[in-house]
Amino acid sequence: MVIAPAASAVSAPTATENDLQWLHVDGSSIAREDDAIVILRGVNVPQLGRSGPALSRYSAYLDEARSMGFNVIRLPVSWAELEPSSGRFSAAYLDAIKNIVDLAAENGMYVVVDMHQLKMDGFPTWVVPRLKTSDRAAAVFWRNSALQQELVKTWETLASLLKDRSAVAGYDLLNEPYGGTIMWQDFAPILNELYSKLISGIRSVDDRHIIFFEPTEGVCILGEHIALRPKGMNLAFSPHFYVSGSAEYLNNVAQQLYNLTVSTWKIPLWIGEFGGLSIDLADIETLHSLAVTLELFDRYALGWAYWSLAETDADPHLIDGHGQGSPFLTSTMTRIFPSSFAADNVTFTYNNTPRFQLRASTNSPGTIEVSVPAVFQSTVPRCIDCVSTWNNDQHSLTIEIRSNKTAYFYLDAPVTISQLEKLAESEFEQALQISDELKTTAFHSPLSREHVREIDDIVASMQSNLTAKHYELVLHKLDRVEQLRTLALQEEDKYTRAETFVNSVRQEILSSQGYLSKWQLVLLSQAYESLDQGNYTAAIEWAKQANDLPREPTRQESDPTLTGVLWTCSLALLGVVAVFIALRAFRRREPSTGKMRPAFLKNPEDLPSGNASVSVAILHRQRCERSSPSLGVFAPHICPKIRLSADKDLRSKKKSAMSRLSASIV
Repeated sequence: MVIAPAASAVSAPTATENDLQWLHVDGSSIAREDDAIVILRGVNVPQLGRSGPALSRYSAYLDEARSMGFNVIRLPVSWAELEPSSGRFSAAYLDAIKNIVDLAAENGMYVVVDMHQLKMDGFPTWVVPRLKTSDRAAAVFWRNSALQQELVKTWETLASLLKDRSAVAGYDLLNEPYGGTIMWQDFAPILNELYSKLISGIRSVDDRHIIFFEPTEGVCILGEHIALRPKGMNLAFSPHFYVSGSAEYLNNVAQQLYNLTVSTWKIPLWIGEFGGLSIDLADIETLHSLAVTLELFDRYALGWAYWSLAETDADPHLIDGHGQGSPFLTSTMTRIFPSSFAADNVTFTYNNTPRFQLRASTNSPGTIEVSVPAVFQSTVPRCIDCVSTWNNDQHSLTIEIRSNKTAYFYLDAPVTISQLEKLAESEFEQALQISDELKTTAFHSPLSREHVREIDDIVASMQSNLTAKHYELVLHKLDRVEQLRTLALQEEDKYTRAETFVNSVRQEILSSQGYLSKWQLVLLSQAYESLDQGNYTAAIEWAKQANDLPREPTRQESDPTLTGVLWTCSLALLGVVAVFIALRAFRRREPSTGKMRPAFLKNPEDLPSGNASVSVAILHRQRCERSSPSLGVFAPHICPKIRLSADKDLRSKKKSAMSRLSASIV
C-alpha cells in the first residue's frame, strides 16, 4: 500500500517504550535526561526491505542482541522502500520501522535509524535512473538540488513518525555518502550543504533526537573529513572503522578520530560500523586487529555498532539465519561495559577470561550501570568503596559510588576469584616474612631505615586490601618489597664501609697528634654529615681531605710537680687577697660606732683641726702602720685611708667642708 505522508502514518508511542529516557548530546558525550553519560554499543541488524528478512525475525534479533549485552541496534532503512514514487510513502514500511523501534524499547534497547545506501544502491529509481555506473548516478544526484530536496522530505516524514519515541537514539542522515568521480575537496562543501538541508528539515518537525552524520565513503580514516562540519545542534559524528594493521597504526587512526571529534569539534564520536568484510576468520592478523580495535574503543570509552548481526552480504556476521554463529566472533563481541555512569574519571578494561575492571571517582554520590551479557551472569562482583546490585531482568549491574572516593569494581569468574585470592595471600605472606626479617637487623644508615619503613607501609597496605578482597592492589607489590630489601641491605653495606673509613681516619689523627685541629674537625664533621645523607662517596672524600692535612705538633703533658707549685701559689695569693679585704672592711668603720667613713683622704695632714672623728681616723692609720711594718709597700693599700665621718653633725656641714677640702679629697 502506498499513501501520502499524512499524519495518519504516525502513531502514538506505547507506554512501554517511554520507560527509556531521552538521549541528547552533552558536550562530547551522549547523555540521558538524568544527565548520566551513556555508552551505546550494539550491532547493525539486517536492512529492512523487500529483500530483507521478515519483520518477525527482528524480535529474535533483538533478543540475541540483548543477551549479548548490547543496548542499541543500528537499523538500516531504504529510501527506495520509503518513497517508491515521488511524494508518496509506504505506510507498511513506516509501520514496520515503528514496530521495530517499539520492539527494541520493550527489550530496553535504543535504535539508530540509518538511511542506508551503498554507492547509490538504495536510492529510488525515480531519483536516480538505473544508469550503467554508480558514478554517473552520483553525478546526477549531487548536481540536482531538486532531487536532494526529495531526501529532505523523506526525512521529515520519518522524523514525524518517530519524534515522540524516546527509544530512538537518533537519525543517521546518509550511509557512506558516495561522490563518484567528484574530488573530495569539491565534494565536501556539496555534502555539507546537503547535511544542512537535512538537519533543517528534521528540526522543523523534531528538535529532540540526536542527528548523526558520516564522512564520505573511503575517507573516514584519512583525515580528509576535517573539512566536513555541518551546522546544527545535538549532532554526533559517526564514521566507520574498517581498519586493519598493527596496533600502532590502529591507535593512530583512533586517536586522530577522537582528537578531531572530541577535542576539536567537541561533539560525540560514535562508530556506526566496523568488522564486516575487514574480518577474515582464517587470518590471525585481522582477528588480532579486531581485538586491538575493541581495546581502543574501551580506552576512549566509545560507543559502536558492529557490522553485522546476521543475514547480510558482508560476512562474517555474528549469527546466521538459524541463530548459529562464529564462536570466535560471538565470544569476542560479547563484552562487559559501563552502559551509563554519573561519575567522573571513569576508566575500564575488559578481557575474555572474562575479566572486567572499572575505576571511577566522583565529588558527589554517583551511579554506574554495567551491562553484563547473559553468559556472564555467574561472574562474581567485587566493589571497593562502592556497593553493587544485580538486576537480572536487564542483564545489568548497578554500582553506587560514595562521594569523594575512588571506587574500584571487578567482575570475574569464580575460579578467577579463587586464584586471585590464593595468589594475593601468597604474596602478602612473603612480603610479611621479609618485613619481619628486616626488623631483626640493626640498620644504621638513614636511607636503609627509610627503605624498611616503606616496606612496612606496603605490607600494611597489602593486609588492608587483602581484608577488603581488593586482590588487584595486593598483587605485584611483592616485587617492590624485594627491591626495597635489596636496596636497604646495599645501603647499609655502603654506610658501614664508609663509616669504617671515616672512623679509621679520625682514630689515626688522634693517635698521631693527640687531638683534632680546627680544620680536621670541620672536615670530619662534613664526612659524618654526608654519611647521614647517604652520600658515601662525599663522606670518604671529606675524610681523605682531613687525613691529608699537615699534622700539628703534639701537645706535652703537664708536670705534676709544677702543677702542685702553681696550685700552692694560687692558694697563697687568694689568702692574701682575703686578708686584705677583711682588714679593709674593718678599718673603714669607726671604732666607737662601727659606722662607715664617707670618703678617703690622701694625707691626714691636709685636714683642718677641730674634728674629733678625723683625729680618731689619723690615730687608727698611725696605729695600723706601726703595727704592720712587715706589709712594706702594701701598707698604703691595706691600712685605711682617712675618710670623712658619717656623723649626723657633719652631714649638715658637708657642702662647706667639701669645698674647703676639694684640693685634698680624692
